[in-house]
Amino acid sequence: MPAGASAAFNPASVNSGSSSTLTVSTTTSTPPGSYSVTVTGTGTSATHSTTLGLTVSAPPPPDFSISANPASVSVQQGASATSVISTAVTAGGSQSITLSAIGLPADATASFNPATTNAGSSSTLTLAAAATTPVGSYTVTVTGTGTSATHSTSVSLTVSAPPPPDFSISASPASLSLSQGASGTSTISTAVTSGAAQSVSLSASGLPAAASATFSPATITAGGSSTLTLGTAAATPAGSYTIAVTGTGSSATHSTSLTLTVTVPSSNPIVNGGFETGDFSGWTRAGTTSISGVAHSGTHSAMLGAAAATNGDSSISQAFSAPAAGGVLTFFYNLRCPDTVSYDWATATLRDSTTGTTSTLLPHVCANNSGWTAISASLTGGDTYTLTLVSHDDGFAGDPTYTLYDDVAIGPPPPPSLPGITNGDFETGNLSGWSTSGSTSISSAAHGGGFSGVAGAASATNGDSTISQTFTPGAGASQVSVWYSNVCHDTVTFDWVKVTLTDNSATSTTVLVPNTCSSSTAWTMASGPVVPGHSYTLTLLNHDDNLAGDPTFTRFDDITLT
Repeated sequence: MPAGASAAFNPASVNSGSSSTLTVSTTTSTPPGSYSVTVTGTGTSATHSTTLGLTVSAPPPPDFSISANPASVSVQQGASATSVISTAVTAGGSQSITLSAIGLPADATASFNPATTNAGSSSTLTLAAAATTPVGSYTVTVTGTGTSATHSTSVSLTVSAPPPPDFSISASPASLSLSQGASGTSTISTAVTSGAAQSVSLSASGLPAAASATFSPATITAGGSSTLTLGTAAATPAGSYTIAVTGTGSSATHSTSLTLTVTVPSSNPIVNGGFETGDFSGWTRAGTTSISGVAHSGTHSAMLGAAAATNGDSSISQAFSAPAAGGVLTFFYNLRCPDTVSYDWATATLRDSTTGTTSTLLPHVCANNSGWTAISASLTGGDTYTLTLVSHDDGFAGDPTYTLYDDVAIGPPPPPSLPGITNGDFETGNLSGWSTSGSTSISSAAHGGGFSGVAGAASATNGDSTISQTFTPGAGASQVSVWYSNVCHDTVTFDWVKVTLTDNSATSTTVLVPNTCSSSTAWTMASGPVVPGHSYTLTLLNHDDNLAGDPTFTRFDDITLT
């Protein structure tokens, strides 16, 4: 055995025919070279030997590898990015490694933390670009210099110019409802979206007559906020208005919108319309009625019918006189009808005792857990009315039907329509002023007054039925409004209502009502902005797939310019 080497057998003694494992160990002092090792087996009656060639070599020198993760980084001028520089021992023992970087663009820097590490450890490389560093792509070579080896890896560096300064703007709340003569506030907030903060001047447009807008402060730095105060006067027309709030900065201009609703202060001639007395005071009852704790607002509502089957109509009614200036009657209903409209339903009528006419505000409808739905109708000033709310159940025990009614109230009349729309309320009793296609007609079920326009029919029709009008808004007009009541027992895949407003002057189209299919029959308002002097085409469309079992039609009414 060479010097410093040793041999061990496991086991050291064996029986003839067995084997043992020879382990040869060397030390750092064992000289490199080739040796012949004689292995002797001494038995009780014989001794024999064999030879083993042993080659001792010197160990390899210590070595390491180096890598970067990520191997590609991007920075904007004036910013920095990092990459982790990792090392690993590949031979011998660990060694101290000093890190350095070359290939940097002008005015860029590279720093390591730590700058010296041991093989098997890592360091964080920070690449920083100055505002003056040229835009472009660069290959940065990272070198690790050890005591016995030197290795390198590369990091791709992309330097880009920062985006120009920009900001966003928003309003909270985004809608205000004010009585004539009142004021309200909204917070206008800005945020820096890129670059540095800039000075932003605030302004408002789209105000109704006799209304005002003030900002405190009127100029802010992006990232700050201002309080917008909207004030109305007694002469401000009632209606809904879209106020555009614009922030003008040194490098960008942005706007947000706020909806202002101006109402007329008025007393409500409806008695106990919210049923908050906990009883039916002010109302005349018939059939099965009770007070429910499930309310649209407050704590009470009227329940017509019951959770157990009832037979026939259950109703409440109230007579009242409309305010001298007229108004809009509104109520909410929530229907539980697990049957079909052939047998069970909710309905509501409004009789004008002054003229002797009756309007169906809610045609027979059956929907299970409909949710609270609003119904409204315009009133003629000074006329006497009787409102009747009904729930009908056929008495079948398996599907009892009942309806909750709540928040019966009279609000201010809608603002008068500005010139431009012809026969927008269909009170001529025909479709004069309108172009039609497909199946169209006039209905006495109206949102306001005595008539509405109908596209589609109560029996199946095939394809699109449209009512359209081309008009030019006059001075002062800022929006067009449409009320619609869709009766759709199919799905929006096959049947729908759609309302579009085409600006012929700007060759653009706005969808006021996207494809919608609803069986609630509730009157719903849609509106869109208009520019005085532009030519527009308003198209009211109903689509039916001609399936006899689920005809779809839509009523339209009270199309106005305000």
